[in-house]
Amino acid sequence: DTPLHKTKITDNSVVPRWAEEFSVWEYEIGESLEFNLWDSDVAGAKCLGKVTLTPEAFMEKGCNMEFPMEDVEPGINAYLGLKIKVFGQQQYPDDTSPEFEVTVEKGEGATQYGLDVDRQDLKYIHVLKVVDGAFKKYNEQ
Repeated sequence: DTPLHKTKITDNSVVPRWAEEFSVWEYEIGESLEFNLWDSDVAGAKCLGKVTLTPEAFMEKGCNMEFPMEDVEPGINAYLGLKIKVFGQQQYPDDTSPEFEVTVEKGEGATQYGLDVDRQDLKYIHVLKVVDGAFKKYNEQ
């Protein structure tokens, strides 16, 4: 299969964000769309996983959500966030991601919250890992 689009390369990121918008005119109604995520480095390129969207997932009103990736390494839970608008749509659908608020206190003498984060897009903080600290204690309650 010939790729319909290839995104720019995002270097040195555990949680890459492409924020690219492009049109696909070669799409045939009824076909699924397949998104492949590749890692490329000095050792070569390898596919990290894929998401296959059936027309039911996006054709009626587009979509704006995260999809679980298939064909990933064992023990890995990976997701690919996609925003799709169909012909004639002016806006992307509303985000379906849940939001929640939590209050965590470090406690007396503590110096770390215990989160490894990625904030490369300068708008959101993505939690990569919970390590020793207030958040780990909160999660263990």
